[in-house]
Amino acid sequence: LLNKGNVCYCTGDYHHALEYYREVINNNTTSLEAYFNIALAERKLGNFEKALEALFDATLRRTVFLACFGT
Repeated sequence: LLNKGNVCYCTGDYHHALEYYREVINNNTTSLEAYFNIALAERKLGNFEKALEALFDATLRRTVFLACFGT
């Protein structure tokens, strides 16, 4: 799904890319790459607030992961 989202992103189909990235997160909430890619796609769509939220979520999840499992 992540790769399908990446293909959509690369072809400029940001809305469908977001759908794939969100589906990745629904299946695996620890996929930091999916959160980062959501931020990129939202930025391309001009949704800067949503892009920042996705980056914040990725940062928060990374921090929790590191606290639980170390570096």
